[in-house]
Amino acid sequence: MGTPVVFAPKKTAEKVIDVSEGRAASAFDQYRLLLGDVGNDEFQRVSSNSSFASQFYFGLHAVNGSYERTTVYINPTASTLANLTAISGSGGFERYDIRSAGNRTRVVAVSTNFSLIVDPENIR
Repeated sequence: MGTPVVFAPKKTAEKVIDVSEGRAASAFDQYRLLLGDVGNDEFQRVSSNSSFASQFYFGLHAVNGSYERTTVYINPTASTLANLTAISGSGGFERYDIRSAGNRTRVVAVSTNFSLIVDPENIR
């Protein structure tokens, strides 16, 4: 046997080799735009089944006594974009940064108030 070894049924092994050699797409490829610049958050959620965007990323981690939330949206709805913009001016966050490019919107929010950071109304 050589190294590395793919121990799986023949069809599965062939698919793994095709992906590793670049002859086939992986499941990650469909999320490449979504996950392009997200960090190593302690809690992460990815969804392609939401009512407010075609794809959605939610990441959360603690930093210097505060909580930082990164949310990324692919094709967010108009009402989601309006809500995110309204939240940016509502206060309560130490930092609230919205950046959009094409069909992708990224929001980084920082607060010592954990409830504010994870409130679903502040996400969609």
